[in-house]
Amino acid sequence: MHWWFAYNDLSMRIVEKIGFPSDRISSVHNTINTDLFLAHNTTNTAIQQYRQKYRIRSENVCIFMGSLYEEKRIPFLLNACNRIRELVPDFEMIIVGAGPSEHLVRDVVKKYDWIHYLGPKFGEEKLELLALAKLLLMPGLVGLAVIDAFASETPLITTNIDYHSPEIDYLVNGYNGVIVNNPEDYQLYAHEASLLLSNNDQLKILQTGCRESREKYTLNNMVDRYSNGILLALNN
Repeated sequence: MHWWFAYNDLSMRIVEKIGFPSDRISSVHNTINTDLFLAHNTTNTAIQQYRQKYRIRSENVCIFMGSLYEEKRIPFLLNACNRIRELVPDFEMIIVGAGPSEHLVRDVVKKYDWIHYLGPKFGEEKLELLALAKLLLMPGLVGLAVIDAFASETPLITTNIDYHSPEIDYLVNGYNGVIVNNPEDYQLYAHEASLLLSNNDQLKILQTGCRESREKYTLNNMVDRYSNGILLALNN
């Protein structure tokens, strides 16, 4: 093989470890187009309209957005949400998505009116819901959702499991999100989330990291990295 286009820096390091020459690898920083986020209306008036639309009463809102299946760790998420509610009495949770674990969510929303299950959402509605949330709670597998977190300035909290997608490399603990080291301790996870809901200064630090990260992981930058790699490969 003449040249290797690696998914991102994590993939590049793995390829280097198997012996492929580092000067013949291009890390493209795989991402998605986030232009819609930048054009989306997030004024205070718009946020109030979104709250009314989705019947959200609190400002202490978190969201899960993604497919509902085993690797997403929905039971862990729901346990953590219950604990957050104990620590932050006006906490509300939005769950967006569908999949085999959907029945677990449907059972819980019958008990608690502060958990809102909305099914799959796309386009403008997805952006509206992210605009309502302070944090993106994803204790299981994380993939390109981290790009949504950066683009919407909604810091993501996950756990240190060993089966994340390569995009987990974009998440820097304490800078643009949080990685809870013990993946089995939902109470610790809830504690981290509740601290951020209660500490606006710390939340702002992570939001700043999200803004800086969204400038790095853009579709234009990915295309440039591909193009530069092709030119390097042709000239090598």
